[in-house]
Amino acid sequence: MNYTDIDLELANLENSLVEKKSVLDTFTSSYKALVSAGISGAEREEYASYVQDARMNYYEDIEKKCILNIYKLVLDKQVSYDKLFEK
Repeated sequence: MNYTDIDLELANLENSLVEKKSVLDTFTSSYKALVSAGISGAEREEYASYVQDARMNYYEDIEKKCILNIYKLVLDKQVSYDKLFEK
């Protein structure tokens, strides 16, 4: 993966993160409302799993973003080192 691909992937992830954060917030607020309304234990577990899945999807993209940013930094350092080595 080259530098340009990383920037493109990061831009795509930003769009995905906004959407996934919105989904997570919606599921979380819905779950809280349902719990305060007194849903049964089985329904509570089902809705909790929706919240957990949304949270996992969101944080997986956060992790990808962090890894790509680290990789981008490594590439920057490699280019700097190569320039220094050439001198």
